[in-house]
Amino acid sequence: MNATVYPEQHSKAAYIRASLALWRFAKNAYMWLFSTDTTVVVGGGRDAWLQRCSDALNANARFSIESVSEDDYQLKAKYHRPPVWATMTVTLVPEGSDSTRINASVTVLPNGFTLIFGPGKRVLARFTRALGE
Repeated sequence: MNATVYPEQHSKAAYIRASLALWRFAKNAYMWLFSTDTTVVVGGGRDAWLQRCSDALNANARFSIESVSEDDYQLKAKYHRPPVWATMTVTLVPEGSDSTRINASVTVLPNGFTLIFGPGKRVLARFTRALGE
């Protein structure tokens, strides 16, 4: 028995593939334009630094912590200060025997202000300053 492929089915599959490819391109372009990240290596264990990162985010009124995963050593927070709205992810990774690598990533909600001034670096700087205090 020969299977017959109807043009409607073929064009639907092609449309879905093209839509997915466009979605991936748009997602990557968005992340490239509006995402900023930094890495810091600090001395000490991950448990202590997870608490310290949480305290630094809580100390700043513009950050609100959404979730803390003690199993993955990851924090997720939102940053609110009009005209900037952003999400931040902080991940702690062991580095050597007594060090911790802190990976912090900020993704800013796009608007005219963010296109011109790129506030992602400022949000990261605010977090690292609070972490150092």
